[in-house]
Amino acid sequence: MKKDRLKGIITALKQEDCVLFIGSGISTWSGLPSWAGLLDELADYLEECGEDNSLVKREAANGDLLQAASYGFDRLTKLQIRDFMLRACRCGKAEPQEIHKKILDLGVKCFITTNYDKLIEMGIQKWRAKKPIMVVTNRQLAEMGRISQARATDFIYKPHGDVGDAESIILTREQYRSLLLNGERHMALETLKTLMVSRPVVYMGFGLRDPDFLYIRDILSNIYQGNVRDHYAVMADVEDAEADYWRRNYGIHLIGYETEAKPDGARSHAALLELLETLNDELHASDKTDVGGKADAGQDKAETILAFIRYAARFAGYRRAETEFGIRVHRKSDRTEMRYADKYNGSLVKNFLMGVKKHAVLIGAPGAGKSYAMRQTAAEMAQKLNEKCLEESVSDGKSIDFCQMDVPIYIDLKLYDGNLERMIEKEFSKTLPPEMIRKECRCKIFLDSFNEMPKEYWDGGKYRQDFEKVFDQFGNAAVVIGARTSDGLEEYPFPVYYLDEIDRDTIDEELEKRGMMVKLNAVMLGIVSKPFYFQHIISGEIDIKNILQPKHFYNEFFGNLQKDFTARFSETAKIETILSKAAYRALDMGIEAFPVEFIYEGMDGQNVFGRTEEKEEAVNWLIYKAILIPYSNGKIAFVHQTVTEYLAAKELLCFYRKDKEVVREKIRFYRWDQTALFMVNLLSDDEVEDFIDDLFRIDFGLVLWAVQYMEFQRAGVEKKILRKIIENRGIRDRHRWGIDKYLRYDLQYSEENEESLRKVIGFGDSIGGSALFCLWRWKGDAVKEECMQLLLEHASDYNFCRNGVAEILGEIVEEEDLGALQKMVGEVRQFAAIEEKEIEKGQGFICSMALILQKFGEESVRSMLIGDSEIAKAPSICEEIFCDYLRERKTAESLVMAMDLFMQGYQRASIAVYFLVRFSKEAMPWDFFQEKHIDRLLDCLDDGVWAFEALQEIVGSRGDLKDYVRWKANSHRGIAKAAMSVCIDPENQEDVFRELESLLSMEEDELEAQPFRLLKEIRLKWTGKEELFVRLLALKNQELVAGLMGGSVPPGVKGFGTFEIENMDWWLNWIEELEKDGEEDRSRWQLLQISRFLAQSMGTESRDRFLEKFNDADYPYRKMILRYIIPGLKVSLDDFSEDTIQYILEDLKEITHWNGWEHHFLAYIADEPFIMERVVPLLESGDEILRGNAMDIIETAGAQQGKRYLLPQKRQGKTVARARKGKKRRRK
Repeated sequence: MKKDRLKGIITALKQEDCVLFIGSGISTWSGLPSWAGLLDELADYLEECGEDNSLVKREAANGDLLQAASYGFDRLTKLQIRDFMLRACRCGKAEPQEIHKKILDLGVKCFITTNYDKLIEMGIQKWRAKKPIMVVTNRQLAEMGRISQARATDFIYKPHGDVGDAESIILTREQYRSLLLNGERHMALETLKTLMVSRPVVYMGFGLRDPDFLYIRDILSNIYQGNVRDHYAVMADVEDAEADYWRRNYGIHLIGYETEAKPDGARSHAALLELLETLNDELHASDKTDVGGKADAGQDKAETILAFIRYAARFAGYRRAETEFGIRVHRKSDRTEMRYADKYNGSLVKNFLMGVKKHAVLIGAPGAGKSYAMRQTAAEMAQKLNEKCLEESVSDGKSIDFCQMDVPIYIDLKLYDGNLERMIEKEFSKTLPPEMIRKECRCKIFLDSFNEMPKEYWDGGKYRQDFEKVFDQFGNAAVVIGARTSDGLEEYPFPVYYLDEIDRDTIDEELEKRGMMVKLNAVMLGIVSKPFYFQHIISGEIDIKNILQPKHFYNEFFGNLQKDFTARFSETAKIETILSKAAYRALDMGIEAFPVEFIYEGMDGQNVFGRTEEKEEAVNWLIYKAILIPYSNGKIAFVHQTVTEYLAAKELLCFYRKDKEVVREKIRFYRWDQTALFMVNLLSDDEVEDFIDDLFRIDFGLVLWAVQYMEFQRAGVEKKILRKIIENRGIRDRHRWGIDKYLRYDLQYSEENEESLRKVIGFGDSIGGSALFCLWRWKGDAVKEECMQLLLEHASDYNFCRNGVAEILGEIVEEEDLGALQKMVGEVRQFAAIEEKEIEKGQGFICSMALILQKFGEESVRSMLIGDSEIAKAPSICEEIFCDYLRERKTAESLVMAMDLFMQGYQRASIAVYFLVRFSKEAMPWDFFQEKHIDRLLDCLDDGVWAFEALQEIVGSRGDLKDYVRWKANSHRGIAKAAMSVCIDPENQEDVFRELESLLSMEEDELEAQPFRLLKEIRLKWTGKEELFVRLLALKNQELVAGLMGGSVPPGVKGFGTFEIENMDWWLNWIEELEKDGEEDRSRWQLLQISRFLAQSMGTESRDRFLEKFNDADYPYRKMILRYIIPGLKVSLDDFSEDTIQYILEDLKEITHWNGWEHHFLAYIADEPFIMERVVPLLESGDEILRGNAMDIIETAGAQQGKRYLLPQKRQGKTVARARKGKKRRRK
C-alpha cells in the first residue's frame, strides 16, 4: 500500500485521545472463535447440557446471530452461561499474540472492544507494565463519566461486557436491547457514542458484515451528516467502491490489506502484520517533540481564558428554533410561600432562567419546551461567557475577575452515574480546576430530565444525598432542575414553576404576521397554545379557521398527508389506518420508540407494499415528512406523543365498538388517558354519552377533562358533574384541583347550571371561589355587589376570598366603589376582633381587600383606610390592610409610607418594608433611610416581624450604615449582638455559633430571656456543627427549638449532615409529650418538625435500630415510630414483619391525617399484590375512617405505579374520602 494513503490514519494514531476499536477478528489470532464460530460452540454446549439446539443452528444458518444467541442463552442458567463464556474465551489457555504486540506498539492508550476476552489487558501487562489501565464495562456506570471526557486516557471500554463478569455480557438480542433507549444499560451506548463522535477512532478486527460493525454503522448513520471525520477502519480485501461508499455515507475511511488463500481454504491475514509494521515505522520515524517547561503567569492566564472559550464553544451545538414562542412560567400556588414575593411569576421562561439567582424547579410536560429553554439559556450564557473571556484576553497585566464570570453548566440526568459532582467536574478541561469553578465563578447549573435518570438511582431516592452534597459545594450557584412532574422533588424546599402554554400575545402576534386573523374561542385557544399544534398552524399546513376541536386539526393534518402519500406512491390505502395500528401497539406496550415492523404490519393489513424494499421506502418517506423520527437504535417514533395518542384512539375506537369493556381495560393505565379523551372527540353523538358514563364509573377526574372534548351532548354530562360535586364530599376532596380548573374555565352556562353553581359557591374554600369565578365569567360585572357581600360573609375563608372574590373585584371595581369598600372594612371590624393577636379571624378579607385596592393609588387608599388621623391611631384591621396593600405595590412611594407606618408604632409594617426593599420593581430611594430608621429596626429584631431581614437588605445597599450598625452592636450582647454582626457580614457566623454554644451552660431563667426568634432569620450553615445542633435541641426549650428549626416542615437546617441517635427512648418520649400537647398549635408544629428532622437526619445504624424496635410488638413507643418516624424513612415492605404490617393496617382505623405528609407511606411502598390482597379488602369495612384511608392509599399507589386500581362499583360507592390537614411542606 502506498504510504501517502496512510497519512490520515497515522495522523489519527498520533493524537493522544485516539481510540482503537478492536473487533473479534483480532482475538481469532489467539484461537478464539469468530461470531459465527461462537454460535457453533453455543449449539454444541447446549447439546452437552441436554438442551435442544435446533433453533440456534437455524438462526445461525439464516444469519441472524443475535437471535441465535437469544435462543441459546434462553435455555441456560446464569451459571451455565458463565461456564460457556469462560470456555469460549479460552480462559487460562489463550495468550496475546504478535498481532496484539504490534497493535500496542502503535502507542494508543485508549481502547474500545466488543470482545469479551482479556487479551488486550494481558498484552498491556506483558508489554506495557509501566502504567495501569482502567477497564470499564457496561455495568460500571460510575466510571463511564470518566472515560467519556476529552482528556481521559489509559482505559479499555467494553460496552459488550467482560468474561470475568457474566452479568455484563451482551450477546443476545435482549441483551443488546438493554443498551438501547430506556434500557437499563443505555448509558453504555451513550458513552460509546460520545467516544466515537468526540475522538479519532481506528477500527481493527472487523469485517464489513460483522454484526458488531453493522451495529457501529447504525450508530454513526444517525450522527454523521457529511462532515469530515477521522474514523479509519483496517479491513481485509476492501474494494475501491466499498471504500468510497463507507466514506461518503458514514464518514469511515477504509484501509485495506489483501488476504491470501491457504491450503485448507481459509484466508491468511499475514498482510495485516505487515501493515501494522508499516504504521509503526511511520509513527516512530521522527522523534516526538518535548514541549515541556513551566508556563509563566501570563501563559496560565491565557490557558485559563482559552479553556473557558473552548468550554463556551461546546454550547454552540444547541441550535435555536426558527420561531420561538413567548412561553411563560407561573409559580406554584402555595400560601406557605407568601413570605417571598416572586418577580418571576408570570415572566417569560427565558427571562426566568436567565435571571433566577436561587435554586428552582421547572415543570413541563413532554414536548412543552422545557429542555429546549434550558439548553438555549445555557447557550446564551455561554455566548456571554465567551465575550467576557475575549475581553479578558486583551486586558494584559490585569488579574482575572472570575467572580464576574457567569458559567452555565448543563447536565442531562438521563446520564446520571451516581456522582453528580464528578459529572460536573468532567464538563471542564483539566485547565479549569473544579475548586476554582465552585468558589470563584458564578455558576448556574441546569439539571435536566430529572424524572428520566437511570432507574437504579431513582429507586429509593439514592440520588438525594449526592445532590445535597453538590448543592452545598456550589454554595453561590443557582440550580434549576427540569422535570416532567414534581415526583421525587417534594423534599426539596425549592420554588416550583410550571411552564405554561404559548403566551396569548405571542399567538396573536404570530397569527397577525401571517394574516390569520381569527377570533379564538376557549377550545381553539387551548389547541393552538400548544407548541406542537401552533407550529403546524403558523407554517400554513393547517387552516386555523377549520380548528374547533383536536379532531379537526388531525383530520386536516392526516388529510394533507394522505394527498401527498397518494401522489408519491400512487396508493389509495389509508395512511392514517396504517399508522394507527402501530401507534396502538406502541402505546399498549408503554413505549415511545418502536420497531419499524409495527408500521410494516399496518401496511400488511392494508395490503400495500408487498416487498420489504417498498416498505422501507415508505417509512423513509414518512421520516422525510417528519411524521416519524428515527432513533439511533434502529427504532422509530411518531413526531409527538400526542400524535401517537390520537392515532391509538382511532384504533381503540374500532375495538370499543366491538367490546365496550376494552376501555376499562386500557384506562387501568394512565398512559391511555389522553387517548380516551381523543376518543370522546371521535365518537358519534349517540355513542359519546354512554362512553362518558363509563368514565364516570372509572375516574371522575378523567370526566372533568373529557367534557372539554365533547362537541355535543354536554348539557346532560355537566348536570351530572355538578350533582356529584354537590352531593359527594369525597369527590370534592379527591378532585379539588381538577374541579377548580373545570369550574373556572370549562363549565358552560345554563339556567339549571347557575342554580347548581350557587350551591357550590356556598361550600366556600377554593372550590367555592372557582365557582364564583365561573359565575363572573357568565354574568360579567353584574356580580359585583354579590361578590362584595360574599367577601363579608366569608371574611375568614382565605382560599375563597383570595382565589375567588379578590380576583374578580380586583378587575371590576372603580373609583366610585371606594366608599362601598370603606364601609365593608368598617363592617368587618364589627365581627373580627380589632386586637392584633386575633386579627387572623379576618385574614381572608384583609388579604383580599389589599389585592382589590391595588387598582388605586397610594394616596387614595391611605385616605380611605386611615383618613386624616395618625396612622398609629387607625384601627388595627385598617393598618393590616394598608400594610399588605403597600407590600404588593412595590413602589418607592409605598416604601416611604410603609416606613412611616413602622416608625409610628405599627411593628408589622417592617414586613412590608422588607418586601419592598427586597422585591421592588422600581429603584428604591436608599438615601431615604436614616439612623433613626435603623434604630427602630434594631429595637424590633426579636419581635418576629422580619426587622432583621429588612435591616440586612438596607445595610446591604447602604454601606455607610454598616458602620452605624457595627457601633450600635456594641450596646448589645449575646445572640442579638452576634446577629447584628451577621447582618453586616452574612458570612460571619462564628459569633452566632459561639453564643449558641454558651446556651448549653445557662440557667433556665437566663435561657428564657434569649432572643431566639432571631435565629429563624439568620440562615446558619450547620456543616460541621451537627453535634452542637443536637445538644441545643436536647434542651427542649420551645423558643430555642422554634428558632433552630425555622418556620417550615420539614425544617430547613442548612448544611446538616447525619447523626446517630444515642438515646432513642428519650427522643420518642419527647415526641409523645408533644403529641399529648398537640391541641396547642405550637406543640403540634414542633412535633412535626422534630420528628421530620430525626427521620431525615438519622444515620444508617439509627435507622436500623428504629426499625428493629418498630418490629417489636412490646415496644412502648411503637405508635410514635409508626406515625412520626417511619413515614420519613426510606423503607420497603420487606422491612416489616407480618405482625408489624397488621399493626400498620390497624392504625388506619384511628388516623384522619398523615402528620404533615400528604399521603400514608404505604402508598409509596405497596406493590400491586399488597394493594389487592391487603388494602382493597379494607374497603368492605364498616369503619368510615378506615375505608377513606384505604381508598387514598389505593389511589395514590396507583398514581405512583402509573395505573388505576379499578374496583367494583359496589366498593367504590361505599368509600368516603376525608379532607386532610396540611400539605407536604408547610410554613408558619
